[in-house]
Amino acid sequence: TAENANGDAGFLRYSAADEAGVTSESSVKFFVEAVNDAPQFTTDRSKLVINYPDQSEVTLDLLAPTDPESDTTTVTVIDLPEIGQVPLDGNPVTANQVLTLDQLGRLSFSLSENVNGPIGGVTIQAVDPEGLATNWTLNLEVSGVNKAPPSLHGEFDAE
Repeated sequence: TAENANGDAGFLRYSAADEAGVTSESSVKFFVEAVNDAPQFTTDRSKLVINYPDQSEVTLDLLAPTDPESDTTTVTVIDLPEIGQVPLDGNPVTANQVLTLDQLGRLSFSLSENVNGPIGGVTIQAVDPEGLATNWTLNLEVSGVNKAPPSLHGEFDAE
């Protein structure tokens, strides 16, 4: 059967015959019971590279979950990056904050420090009415400007 299919799956008809030629026919009916599936995201995780300082504020492209059995209308913020802020309409988001899917689409990331490399990610969790949960992470990486070392004023001895 197809993925997530349930219900009547049809019959298997068969017959059997013995040595004397006596036959008997019967059938077996198959029925696939539905099971609850956890909410799903289209990918396991994703990565956003931020080119600082050109992109000191960027819109986050966080995926909205889907659930085959029910509507998912909210997600919970599980983890935030170690550096920078994730604002929603100008107000910082916090861990364990519940967001509607509309709010999820309005999140951004702002950075005011020149750093390079991975800085963590934004992890969200979707939970269905049966309590099954799925997490999804947008990993953030900064490609910052490489600053020159500070200049030395005065003379120094290189011996």
